[in-house]
Amino acid sequence: MTVEREEIVRALTRPGLGRLWPEVRDRLERLGGPRGTVRLAEAGDDERRAVADLLGLAELPRGELRIRLDRLDRALRGSRLGIGLPAALEALGGPLRDLTGEREDERLRWQEIWDRAEAHPAVSIRPGLRRWLADLRGNGLLRRLAPEKEGKLLDQALAVLALLPREARLPVLASEALGASHALDPGRPMATLVLRALAVLADRPPPRSAAERRDLWESAGVIADDLSCDVLVLGLAPTGGGRIGEALRAFAAEGEPMRLTLRQLAGRDLRFPSPLVVHVCENPVVVSAAADRWGSDSAPLVCLGGYPNHAGRRLLTRLAHQGADLLYHGDFDWPGLQIANHLLKTVPIRPWRFTAPDYRRALETEAERPGLGDRPVAAQWDPDLAPAMEAAGVAVEEETVLEELLGDLRIL
Repeated sequence: MTVEREEIVRALTRPGLGRLWPEVRDRLERLGGPRGTVRLAEAGDDERRAVADLLGLAELPRGELRIRLDRLDRALRGSRLGIGLPAALEALGGPLRDLTGEREDERLRWQEIWDRAEAHPAVSIRPGLRRWLADLRGNGLLRRLAPEKEGKLLDQALAVLALLPREARLPVLASEALGASHALDPGRPMATLVLRALAVLADRPPPRSAAERRDLWESAGVIADDLSCDVLVLGLAPTGGGRIGEALRAFAAEGEPMRLTLRQLAGRDLRFPSPLVVHVCENPVVVSAAADRWGSDSAPLVCLGGYPNHAGRRLLTRLAHQGADLLYHGDFDWPGLQIANHLLKTVPIRPWRFTAPDYRRALETEAERPGLGDRPVAAQWDPDLAPAMEAAGVAVEEETVLEELLGDLRIL
């Protein structure tokens, strides 16, 4: 340190100035120059004397101690020190930060991140991802997940989304897209980001439970857990199939429902007798009622429990490939029609009391009628069904027509 600088430091660090300089540095760095005013609350007499000496005041300032930075800059330049306020602050605490420039650099960095994301092929193919990007810009999640590495995290998330939808196990997807099999494990920043995107695409809220996370992965074809993914069955009695086949036959003989996991369905040689008619429903209450009413005399029944997961799709596909006739019934509401449309794309299902005449007949039953929702869906198997539902404006749940369904399920 030079003698001149030592003198500056001695002059500016005398008693009473300890609180002043940090406040002045902060204000000058934020404003980019000696502008604005700093305030010293509850200033003591030593602070008032020191400020009065700096500014060349004849009297001690009264009331709240306020110091204008432009005036302080002029006072220092006109003093025996002969330096401006920026030079004084650098002598006291090192180089000043250019916060204005830093803010501009940060703005440009983020603009590059968003521009690159908007131009990503995954966003071009699925424009719904633009809403996800808009949400990220507004909620600060990306910054919280990966401080200083936001661009890399977003690029990697888009690389994962570009591979979806596809049927793959979660670790395989992670390895292929990110080079690390655990990169999409629950709680990892990448998993959080991708699941948020899938939630937006599915028009759902962000997942809050393990089940909701599995459902979102399922919606993109990804197998997150082959033990939690299952399908409910009643009366399915295969030929062969090892211990799994034995278990199914035993449950069918007892007239008890059984849950088949995706793991149990994978690679098992489950063969079913032909010809075979299998009824498929949406709600577990149908299975429970059939087991109570008919027991082992119930016709084969598969319950998807809503939107079909991997286990449900795999079982129905296997049944269809083996020649089974699949009859489907669901709730008469827009999601119910959407589920049936989805099934029609993958397996040859036929409607089971799930047409416009069936809907109109169900309206004659005394029951509480929930609303349909606000997004109409055309029924691909019956062009008259959606108009009939829209005209009535109410949903009909499977429980309402349970007696009719049970009548079809008894083996005579």
